[in-house]
Amino acid sequence: MPEINLKDHYPDAHQQDCFIEVTQEIFEVMHEMVRREKAHLRQVCRYHAQHSLDNPYAQYECDVLHFLNDPCDTVEKRWQLTQLGDTFRMLSEKQIKRLIERYHHNKTIEEIAHLEGVTRGSVNESIQAALAKLRENCEVFA
Repeated sequence: MPEINLKDHYPDAHQQDCFIEVTQEIFEVMHEMVRREKAHLRQVCRYHAQHSLDNPYAQYECDVLHFLNDPCDTVEKRWQLTQLGDTFRMLSEKQIKRLIERYHHNKTIEEIAHLEGVTRGSVNESIQAALAKLRENCEVFA
């Protein structure tokens, strides 16, 4: 049976050499993982791709695209978000759900009506009433 050194695969957990016997299948899987990792590191080095903008925890894109805001801008933005939240609390759950379906999920009024089993007109009236209430009570939408 082949042996693997756990220090090679888990250096944080094993500071000294620790050899164990494994089945041929496990040995091949471990060998393939090492091969793929080395190939990936070569590609990263070759294409200078040390940083990925797709990483949700990295702030590279935000740091590049956004400059430091003036404190007045920050206060104004927080005030607008507070006002927006207060205005949304005035809407019914059904109106909020329909707005999210319409503008966040990009569904048509017909699709929303079909999903809820109601008429197109009732969905349209509900959305228009919600938008009117938002415009009326929140200057962000004015």
